[in-house]
Parts: sequence; structure tokens; C-alpha cells
Amino acid sequence: MFKSILFLSVLAILPWAARAQLPSAPQDLSFDQCDHDGQALPGWMDSGASGYDLQCKSVNPGPAYWSAQISANPGHGDFAAITQCLNAANYIGQVGFAGWLKTSNVANGYAGLWFRADAADGHVVAFDNMYDRGVTGTTDFNSYQISLVVPPNAVRICYGALLTGDGSV
Repeated sequence: MFKSILFLSVLAILPWAARAQLPSAPQDLSFDQCDHDGQALPGWMDSGASGYDLQCKSVNPGPAYWSAQISANPGHGDFAAITQCLNAANYIGQVGFAGWLKTSNVANGYAGLWFRADAADGHVVAFDNMYDRGVTGTTDFNSYQISLVVPPNAVRICYGALLTGDGSV
């Protein structure tokens, strides 16, 4: 059975958490908890964000009114990502994740969606970050999707959007 997480307008490593502490369903995938440009992203965590800005961005027209934006600053680090994690119990098997990405001047790296499944001991048991098909340059909103086979030993899945290099997504 194919399960889907729909991620509507988007723009990792996290501390390990016990399975019981993780939500079982995605939170605010449409960013409708945002209420002004530049606001921190409600319900989302960031990682690798040194030298990057991660914030709410109004979008009109676009697939949704609000989106997340990741922008590189001069002297930025390797990458930045926005992240949510879920208890993997309801997502064992083939799981899909889709999102809309719009890029501006992405160079010396790429923008993309990312998706990971972790075992109880912290080892990554499935991973995709669009490394081999990332988005570069300047693009309008386009839909992208990735999928993983989440194995039965997974206790957590994490997903989001990322930017490596210069530009913004």
C-alpha cells in the first residue's frame, strides 16, 4: 500500500527522540501558521543552518499563500534544511513525499526535498535528498516527489526541504 505525505509549498540531523514523543501525523505542511514575512517557521525545525536564513515567505500567486524560504548568506555553511519528524509506525512500507519548490539563483549546490528513516539505535535505514536530481538555477514553482521504502525496524521518519550552496528556495 502506498502512503503519501502531501507537502504544499516548501521551500538533518535532529536530536534522537523516543518513538512515543514523536507526532504520528504531519504538522502545518501548508505553512498556514505563518502570519508575516521573516517569521520563524512554526512547527518546523532547522538544521545545518549556519549562514542561512529560514523563514516564512508570502506567496501570491502560488500553490499556497505561505511558503518556507531558505536563503544563503555570504560565508554560509554547507547546507540548511527545514525538518519535521514523525513516529514511523504508521508509515512502514512505500511512502511518498511531494512538495512545490521555487528557486532563485541556486548555484554551487542544489535545492531539493529530503526524506529519511531512522532505526531505534539512530542508524539511517533509508534516505533520499535529491542529490542526483536537485534543482539549480532560477525556476518557478514546480512539483517534486520522492519516495522511500520504510523498513519495519524504522522508528522515525524525517522529511523537509534543503538548500546546499548559494541562492534561495
